[in-house]
Amino acid sequence: MWPLGAEYLTLRFAKGYAVFWIIAIVTALILNRIQQFFRVDTDSHFDLYVVSNLGHSTILLLGWSAFSSLIVHDFVNGKPLRAVILVWAVGVLSSWIAYNVLRSFYPGQVYFLPSLIVALVSFLLFALWPKGAQILFGWFFNLF
Repeated sequence: MWPLGAEYLTLRFAKGYAVFWIIAIVTALILNRIQQFFRVDTDSHFDLYVVSNLGHSTILLLGWSAFSSLIVHDFVNGKPLRAVILVWAVGVLSSWIAYNVLRSFYPGQVYFLPSLIVALVSFLLFALWPKGAQILFGWFFNLF
């Protein structure tokens, strides 16, 4: 995006990825401590373990998709169709990257398809309905 004169877009995504990584690491550590405290693991409470991990990745993917869709929405206003398609493709790619970031935390096969569906569908949903992204996560984005 940088060669196309979209420095602002590039910098927003770079800052977003840095914050996303930090939040993913910190919240994964917190979830791990909670699971240890309640003795939730793959041997004793497999279903609760999987559901809590899926919940964690789903919330983070929804947040990232809302963030990236708002960036895309802000950038495409008044742009030609070619630029709109390119920026939407970057938004979809960014959701796929966020999905892969969370795959590094949850490599189990059970997480792959649900997380991918959440990442892509939520980006498309929030890109078509940016007000929903603003309502759900706008308070958090205003912190940064």
